[in-house]
Amino acid sequence: MVITKETDMRVLSVEVEVAKKTKKGQVCSWCGGMIMKGETFETVRLRVTERGIAKTVSEKLHPECTVAASTLSDVPTFVFGEYRRGTNVKVPV
Repeated sequence: MVITKETDMRVLSVEVEVAKKTKKGQVCSWCGGMIMKGETFETVRLRVTERGIAKTVSEKLHPECTVAASTLSDVPTFVFGEYRRGTNVKVPV
């Protein structure tokens, strides 16, 4: 699940799991790019509340995308594939 600006979510906590290599291809939630087999990725776990209900959301990101996401004040309110890999530059629509 990707967190979007259209929802009424509040972030309670953010946890980044130690980087590991993928055994199969994954898709980065930040840039929408492929995380190829054998590449390193990080799992970002967000504890959020949405409409009063608490839940945990997990996203897989390239390590450089995790760094880029941590520098924005409105993160984790992003739309899947909204940014270029490893940057805070939005992809033109």
